[in-house]
Amino acid sequence: MPLVTEAFTGPETSFSRASAEEVYAFILAELNEALSLVEENPEFGRVSRRAVLHYLAKVHLTRGYETFAADSDFDMAAQLADEAAGGYDLSSLSFHDLFWPGNDQNPEILFSIQYDEGSLNLDGDPAGSIQSAYFGPYHGGEGLQQGYPYRTYSLIPTSYVYDLFSANDLRWEGSFMNQVYDRYYDFYDVADRSNLVVRRYFPQSWEVADTAAWRAADPAQRAATEILPYELIQADPAINRWEQPIQYFDNMIPDVRKFDDPRPGVFGNGTSVRDIFLARMAETYLIAAEAYFKAGNLPAAMDRINEVKRRAELNAGDLVLTDPAQVTLEEILDERARELIGEFHRWFDLKRTGTLRERVMRYNKDVRNIPDPFTGPDGQDKILRPIPQDALNLNSNKDFPQNPGY
Repeated sequence: MPLVTEAFTGPETSFSRASAEEVYAFILAELNEALSLVEENPEFGRVSRRAVLHYLAKVHLTRGYETFAADSDFDMAAQLADEAAGGYDLSSLSFHDLFWPGNDQNPEILFSIQYDEGSLNLDGDPAGSIQSAYFGPYHGGEGLQQGYPYRTYSLIPTSYVYDLFSANDLRWEGSFMNQVYDRYYDFYDVADRSNLVVRRYFPQSWEVADTAAWRAADPAQRAATEILPYELIQADPAINRWEQPIQYFDNMIPDVRKFDDPRPGVFGNGTSVRDIFLARMAETYLIAAEAYFKAGNLPAAMDRINEVKRRAELNAGDLVLTDPAQVTLEEILDERARELIGEFHRWFDLKRTGTLRERVMRYNKDVRNIPDPFTGPDGQDKILRPIPQDALNLNSNKDFPQNPGY
């Protein structure tokens, strides 16, 4: 990428490519300078010292995988992440409350994109966050009127994501809307849900072995419920929805509910004023865990990853690791998926760890069903993102190359 270090005062039409090593050095220098310029505990929304430490740790962690890495990168990442966490107790805020609508400004959030209803242009094209629109099936054009979210089909959870959770992990129900009422948003708006009619139910593999008994337990609310169990999804290839074209997913899988905004009608289709969490303490602990793992300190890595698992446990001891040998890169990536699903980290995680091709081909049906999806016309893998062709066309320096694979 070009390395631009000063603000423009006039038109610039020619850019040269800087090396990744130069870009990393510049980012680290800027972040280290910022450490002395920010407050320890500013008002919410301003950059804090913890936030800078978090990103410093993540940059050192990422550079640690590169051929030009410094010998100290993983150790530095672990040290900085520990300092950023600063003994913060994740269990002081449940996973459920962390993502509850209206609780965007909570102590776990280090940095976020904030939205406010009063600052948006609601008369013209609506602005705001569209994060909630990405993760789930289409509910029909009448969805907003019926108190249902507008979804775009952009990012559909795979069977791999379902398999990551166990009956002992509170993040399963904390992340997915697995029981949908006649009015979707009643989940948030009605304190006592015992008398609500259940329209769809998505039981996990450990739930509801006897669907008839489940209906009989509350016939008034469950008699007409459409039950879509996980076992059904996986059992018969002819009805395996995970491998079907995307148009077969209308109302057929649970929404990711972490980003729901239950105020329909105020904004446009798919927009809301829910903040986007860019950095939070749980990821800080997972950065530390990965850094300690790469530095060879497995006991410390296990301790940090267990901080995250402990909050997610249904009962004490359900999820935590008990042997440092259980800490593997696979486990770290799986834990990041369970904790951070939908929070816009995944491509960077797989790119950083060198697992993008292998894991996408193993778990992503939309990619693996394409013949040779990673190999570009130049014979190289599509690991980096492509540079927009317009940017190349407008650059008067015609020696600026496209990224490999395109």
